[in-house]
Amino acid sequence: CGAFGAFESPALARTICAANPLRLPAPTREFICEDHGATGDVEVPNIESRTFAEFREHWFGLQMPRHLQHFSPKTLCATIPQDQLRVVEIAQIGMRSWIKRSAQNAVAAGRSEYQSWFTRGKSFWRDKADESEIANRADGLRIIAERRIC
Repeated sequence: CGAFGAFESPALARTICAANPLRLPAPTREFICEDHGATGDVEVPNIESRTFAEFREHWFGLQMPRHLQHFSPKTLCATIPQDQLRVVEIAQIGMRSWIKRSAQNAVAAGRSEYQSWFTRGKSFWRDKADESEIANRADGLRIIAERRIC
């Protein structure tokens, strides 16, 4: 399946399909490319997030089967065929629920230093997510790409 074969991600397939559907095998192309326009967006976990750095193996973004692939802004851009797609935007997405779930995973694994986090209100989790976005180290990345017009 050309440059896409190594990734096996339907979301990335949809984006690549927008540029060149012939890169996908026929059954996948028929399933994914149906009614898809010239612009695609993909959301993926950010392996360079503050939450991953803090919680490592307890990071919610690592839980299977939800998240099979993890990217940094640089590696996400590298997956986009630059000769066919133009990256319009890469956005950081702070996810307070992921931060909270990561802390829960850590506490369940015996890391009691995070127990006090659960005595704080919703604003604590929202502030953590907002801070991660501002620092460009949020839990999620969204890339928007459009087909290049020759």
